[in-house]
Amino acid sequence: MSQNDIIEFQQNFTAYRLKSVKDIIVENPFLKSQFSYALSTATLTNKYIMIYSNNGVANDYVDKLVLELSKKYKELYFFIVDLRELVETNKIESLEKFKNILPYANILFIKNFETVEKNSQLLILIQNIFNNLKNNSFVLITSSKKIDQIQKADSLRRFLENLKIYDILVERKEKNNFINFFDFVNQVKKEAGIEEKLDEEEKRSEYIEKLYVWEMKGFNVDNLKKIINLKDLNQIKIEFDKYTFNIKRLMELHKDYGLLNTKRFKDEAREIEKLLFDPYAVDDLNKKIETLKEKINYFTFFERETSLLYNSNNFVVDATNRNVMNKIEEIINGSNIDKIILITGGPGTGKTHLLNLIYNQMLDKKIVYLNKNNFESGKKNLYMMKFINEADIILIDDLDRIYEKKENIPIIKSIIFKNIVKVITLQRKFSIDDKDLLDIFKKFLSYNIQPTSLFIKKNVFKSFLIKYGIKMDDILFNFLLDYDNTSLSESEKYFMELKKYENNITREIIKSIFPSGVKKRQDFIKKGEFDTSRLLKEWLNDTDRLYVEFEG
Repeated sequence: MSQNDIIEFQQNFTAYRLKSVKDIIVENPFLKSQFSYALSTATLTNKYIMIYSNNGVANDYVDKLVLELSKKYKELYFFIVDLRELVETNKIESLEKFKNILPYANILFIKNFETVEKNSQLLILIQNIFNNLKNNSFVLITSSKKIDQIQKADSLRRFLENLKIYDILVERKEKNNFINFFDFVNQVKKEAGIEEKLDEEEKRSEYIEKLYVWEMKGFNVDNLKKIINLKDLNQIKIEFDKYTFNIKRLMELHKDYGLLNTKRFKDEAREIEKLLFDPYAVDDLNKKIETLKEKINYFTFFERETSLLYNSNNFVVDATNRNVMNKIEEIINGSNIDKIILITGGPGTGKTHLLNLIYNQMLDKKIVYLNKNNFESGKKNLYMMKFINEADIILIDDLDRIYEKKENIPIIKSIIFKNIVKVITLQRKFSIDDKDLLDIFKKFLSYNIQPTSLFIKKNVFKSFLIKYGIKMDDILFNFLLDYDNTSLSESEKYFMELKKYENNITREIIKSIFPSGVKKRQDFIKKGEFDTSRLLKEWLNDTDRLYVEFEG
């Protein structure tokens, strides 16, 4: 972008345009928690969040949040798009101009979303932005209309079907239907069976006023309405004191719950949110939140062995792994999934990369990722089994390495025989000497990854050069390819070392860093054996590979 483009972008789509913002007044406790969560994590609790508001409060909320985030996280991208302003100032062409940049936002804020129904070009642009949104991006939308009331927005609904919605629409009442406080008090008295003589009881009126405030905030006050007509005011006081105490506990639980990332736990979140405004269910609510925390900690425990660096962007596909990759895409898309998928292949062929790729593409699912490291930790006190039945999918990396310890075998069998989808990697299908496991493995297809081709190695090495800003001419690069003898899974650490020499790299430096590719020559080759060191031949194009074996 030119300097003028940068200025234009800042003035239209960043916090730079927010010279001043209003102090937000949002009563919704979930939105307050969402604000705190966003500031502490630079993310949202859901991929898509929509706030319905018809009095401008939601837009003020967005402005304040964008400004605070931009101050705190200067290295991240928080972009803000006011659709109404773009239409009113005839700046839709700016959205067209920068539509390929906006999807890179860590959080994309879209104000006055209902405006899409007024302009077909705007609708298409927003759809384009959603289509290209990055996996780690979040969207917060404000609208004065509910999504099903926005005309012509059918094409966007599939993006918003999992919306987390906050409804703070203000009900507009006609003057002749307006219920003021006096009318409400009389209505509560009528519902509670209170006689007119109670007007003189100022204390009771205070309780009724409290009841009114709580009901307006959405809390369950049914039981209070039942006891408000008791003659014994002391008994009413006792009940109201209990209720007030539980309200305070609820507020603490609201904050507690608001800080949890519930995107993988939709059913649990739904149950909890039914109770968040019920002071009579505060104990049950507390138990459910504590259980949810345990579940989040459980799945996070197994998440620690995964890496965002292993993704589809840096996994090179060719004839050696194309069948495996096709199966992985089926798993991610939820089609043709067997209960067990076996992936075999030697060290450095990309098995771990593929499991991480699955994990990173299914972040909304409950996934248990097992490898030798966390298996040892997780088996203590059978912690590994605590919530494993709730997993949507289990990923097991290098099963044969886990199997090496005899004490692991009963736990492995217990996991594999569970009726949950499992993707398992191992070096060879029959490297596990266990009839029970082999019998079940025989029922399912296995997908073998061939040894790393020159095409894959070349592309992966090029990606490391770009990542670490290393410049190298073709002659030196080809020397590196021939000299290096490491598996791809171990090679990155050598590029990190190579980076220290910047652009003054020589063959001697490469030899001093990378393990030698020179192998000891065999004195003779038995009949029927093959020399596989020169088998890989590369086509001129990069779309396929031919592998030919020559008898020695």
